[in-house]
Amino acid sequence: MIDHTGIGVANVEQSAAFYDAVLGVLGLRRVKQLLSGQEPDAIGYGADFPVFWIDRFHPHSVRQHVAFAARSRAEVDALLRRGS
Repeated sequence: MIDHTGIGVANVEQSAAFYDAVLGVLGLRRVKQLLSGQEPDAIGYGADFPVFWIDRFHPHSVRQHVAFAARSRAEVDALLRRGS
């Protein structure tokens, strides 16, 4: 059983703008932030608790694969519109 997963990103704030929009379509939102100063070091997305993290701690240049489940084709279409 997987509790959570995540990816390293070069710029948490910039990446969060993308994931806020795209994951919002799936009903996920920021539920946790780790801060050091004014900028976030990590952001956890989920419905009630973080299941997907973006952070500056892990390498951001590695190839990885993460898939999110959509409830309908309409959600997929909305994701494609938001992600481009």
